Parts: sequence; C-alpha cells; structure tokens
Amino acid sequence: RERPKCNHISRFEIPGLDDYRVMPIGGTLHDFASLYKYPESAGRIKIDTQIDNVDLQHEIISRGQIIPGNRTEFVLAQFGLEVVEGQDICTVWIAEYNSKPLKDFKEVRCPVLRGPTTTPGTVSMRAGTGFNIDSIFSELSRNQDIIVEDHTGIDKNTRLALEIPNFKTEKGAELAEKWYSEHFGITFRKEQRRMPVWIIRKAQ
Repeated sequence: RERPKCNHISRFEIPGLDDYRVMPIGGTLHDFASLYKYPESAGRIKIDTQIDNVDLQHEIISRGQIIPGNRTEFVLAQFGLEVVEGQDICTVWIAEYNSKPLKDFKEVRCPVLRGPTTTPGTVSMRAGTGFNIDSIFSELSRNQDIIVEDHTGIDKNTRLALEIPNFKTEKGAELAEKWYSEHFGITFRKEQRRMPVWIIRKAQ
C-alpha cells in the first residue's frame, strides 16, 4: 500500500500482531529492481526502456520473513511488471593490481568533498571500520551497471577505504578509474560478453 511521504516508520514489527512486519520500500523503481538476486545479478539486470523510473514510497506488510527475491517480484507485480531470464550483452570491468603499496584506509576519501549526494564523487557509504575490496567493487558495479571481476589478488580481509564514492553517470566512470588507480594501483580492462541476464519487463 502507498503511504504519505511524511510518514516515517522505523520499526519492522507491528505491536500487538505477532510475527507481522512492516518493511518500508523507498528509492526509485529501477534501483529497487536492480537488487533482484543481488549480488549475483550485479551488472546483469536489464530494465525495459519503456518502464518509468517512479519514486517508491510504499510499505510491505507481511507475516514472517519474505525471501528477498520474492519481495522484489511482489513489488514489481504491483506495477504490472515481471522478471524473466534471458541472454544479453553485458559490460565487464576486469580489475588488475600493480602491487602499489596500499595506503592506510583512513586516508582514502572521496574525490569530491562537498555537493548534493547525487553528485559523482561524493560519499555514497562511510564506515569507521573501513571497506574491503568486495565492498568497493560492489558499489562500483551497481553505480555503473557493470560486472566487476576481481583479478587483483588483494586480501579480502584488508581494509582499503574509509569512504566509498558515488560513481553514477559517465562522469562517475571517469572518476572511478582515476580514484582506483591513484589510491590502490588498480586499473580495469573492459570487455563485452553475452551472458545470462534477468529482464524486467511489462507482464505478458
């Protein structure tokens, strides 16, 4: 059901109704759909160009837990959409590391210090405990709608960055290549491959 934008719900259980939960659904429809089967689906979600990228201000009320994939399918169905499997050309960035000494992760910040959160290069995520290679590649993958293959050999227990930038848009892709190279000695080779994908389309 739809809810007013001013209504903020922070609790996930409904008082007095055992095992019922409220799950707020926000953001845009395209961003929400991109999380279907994530992280397996990173770079492999194809959304029909005719589907409007509407803002979501909704809640799901359920009894018990819902499998994330089922939740996505349920929300998409409310907009007359479905998920089907297929084949398509995907963009793959192959990450390679030149053995450059890694910095103290607390020194690794975003390339753009101030501006609206949608500005490429500003902070997308920040954690005092730092982020590893999987985390920084995961955000890049989502931002650029690509598959990132990690050929760096960097230990996944190594903390690399205090912040992860927003690398959306073509400008974000340029900033990403510079940021990874300068801070970590990581460069990318790019390929196009035909791969299994999940297609979001109008229900047929």
